[in-house]
Amino acid sequence: MSATAAVIWITGLAGAGKTTLAEAVVQELRKECANVVHVDGDTMRELFGAHLGHTQEDRITNAYNICRACRWLSAQGMIVVCSTMSLYPEIWAWNRDNFEHYLQVYVKVSFEVLNLRNKKTLYSPDSSDAKNVVGLGLPFNEPTDSDLILLNESDLHLKRNVDLIVQAVQDNAMAMPS
Repeated sequence: MSATAAVIWITGLAGAGKTTLAEAVVQELRKECANVVHVDGDTMRELFGAHLGHTQEDRITNAYNICRACRWLSAQGMIVVCSTMSLYPEIWAWNRDNFEHYLQVYVKVSFEVLNLRNKKTLYSPDSSDAKNVVGLGLPFNEPTDSDLILLNESDLHLKRNVDLIVQAVQDNAMAMPS
C-alpha cells in the first residue's frame, strides 16, 4: 500500500445521492480492505463548521476544512470516501494538487429529479434561504474534469455506480492491498 491512501471525492448537488452512494462504496471496499472511512460533508460541517453559514464564502471555507481532514486521514493510510457538494473549481484543483491517489466522481441528477427528492426543501423557490442554495441563488459550477460522471436519477443506478467507482479504484491500483 502506498504511503498515502486514495481519496474518492463524490460531489454533486444537494439531493443527488452522494451520501447513499458513498456509504455503498465504503461497504463494497471494506470487503477487500478494512481501512476505509466515509467523510460526509454535512457531518463535517456539524463537527467543525457549525459557526459557518451557507454563503459561497462559508461553503468554500467548509470545503477546505473537509479537504484537509481527508488529507490527514489519507496520510494515516485510510482510504477516504468523501461525499460533499464542494462544487468549486478551486477545491477540485486543490485536491488534485494535494492527493497522490485521487478519484473525482460527479453525481449528476436533473433539477426535475432534485425537486422530487427535495427532502430539505432546498429547491423550493419560496424558500427563505434560496439565495444561498447552489443552483438557485449561488452559481452552480458543474464539474468538467471529473474522472467519473455518474447519472443517479433512480435506485437502479446505485449498484451500477458503486461498481463503476470500485472498478476505477481497482483499475488504478489506488491504495488497495495487492
